[in-house]
Amino acid sequence: KGDFMDSQAVFSLQDAPLGDFFEVFSVIAPAEMPEYQHWLHDIGFLEGESVAVLKRGISAESPLVVRIGQSSFALRQNEASYIKVEAKAISTKNDAIKTTNVAGKMA
Repeated sequence: KGDFMDSQAVFSLQDAPLGDFFEVFSVIAPAEMPEYQHWLHDIGFLEGESVAVLKRGISAESPLVVRIGQSSFALRQNEASYIKVEAKAISTKNDAIKTTNVAGKMA
């Protein structure tokens, strides 16, 4: 975990290791699909928000389950690739589960 974070300061959410929370650095959709940038911002992928990949599908094309703030979403691989995150872990998945369980919600 530490080696990954030390070697890449900013990287795609698609490449983030499971369970660690990072900060959204930017959202950069392709020029031919600007609606993706607006949509991702609308659902909470804003600079400085904490985000984690909670689960990955079996195949390389399978969606990712991600947590942003107090919400969880399934994102396609290409959608996750538009989200750039900073390689500073905020907390672990276990910390997030404890936090959400205290609030009475399932993680």
